[in-house]
Order: sequence, then structure tokens, then C-alpha cells
Amino acid sequence: SILNMELDPHGRFVYVAVSNANGLYRFDVEKSEWKTIRPSTAGTDVSALYVEQDGSLVIGTGGRISSMLSWTGMFRSTDQGDSWVEVNVRDAGETLHPRIGAIQSTSDGRLIASFVRYSNDKPSGIFIEQSDGKWINVTDDGAPPSLMVVSGELIYYVKNYTGTVTY
Repeated sequence: SILNMELDPHGRFVYVAVSNANGLYRFDVEKSEWKTIRPSTAGTDVSALYVEQDGSLVIGTGGRISSMLSWTGMFRSTDQGDSWVEVNVRDAGETLHPRIGAIQSTSDGRLIASFVRYSNDKPSGIFIEQSDGKWINVTDDGAPPSLMVVSGELIYYVKNYTGTVTY
């Protein structure tokens, strides 16, 4: 089933994250063809998909309830999914990646993501990427959202209830 769908800023490519079945596809509108573009190290569980203003593609893994042991972090592609680099979402010394449930960005281009962490000293929540590459938690309730929308300096999110947080 389709989990997420995004259009690139130029309208040429449509990106689709699906449950299982290789996880991530790109449809080329000009050529009318589909291509699997999932990074080999990401597994098949692409749970979050976001296209940045410059057209870069960002994916997260493991953010669904059914994601048992298949979370491998966050990845970015600057060439429509032909090649990928890992986005560092772990603190120094941390071995496990957080599970990524949703990705958006701030008006100045910093990524915002919902992290699920399984450590008492590493809370889950909504995190914002900083200019030094670190991530800060902007929620205080420890529960990550399943959906979020960013507008100005507000993050609207949905989980067990609807909430907002200002960053």
C-alpha cells in the first residue's frame, strides 16, 4: 500500500513510498517510467518521505508500528534518488538509529523529523536539525507524532491528540 507520495519542485518526478515491495519508487513524468530508488542500506521500510525546496529527496525508515527491526536511519539524495548519503541522526556514541515517522523542514531549510527512540536517556519526539548537524527535541511529552505540518514557526502535529509547538 502507498504510505506517502511527493512531487519534485520542477514537476518531473513523483516519489512514492510503499509498504514492503522495495519501499521507494520514482515515476519519471517525461518518460512515463517507474524505477526503484531505495538505497540498499535502507531496507524496505521507508516510512517517511520529503522533497526539499532544492529538489533533494529525504527518507526515513522504521517509523511505522509494523516496523519491527528494520530501521536504519535517514538518507538524502541530491540526484533524484540515483545515489544516497546517510543523514546523521544519532548522538555521539549512540549505536541505534531512531525510527523516523515523518519529515518536514523549517522555512530556512533545516529538517524537522519525528524520532522514536528506545532508550530511557534519549526521549522520542519532534527534533529539528541544527546548523552544526546535531538535532534538538522541541517537544516535552516524549511521544512522536505520526503526522506533522510546518507553517512559519509552528509545527502542527497529530498523535493521540492534536498539538502545536513553536520552535
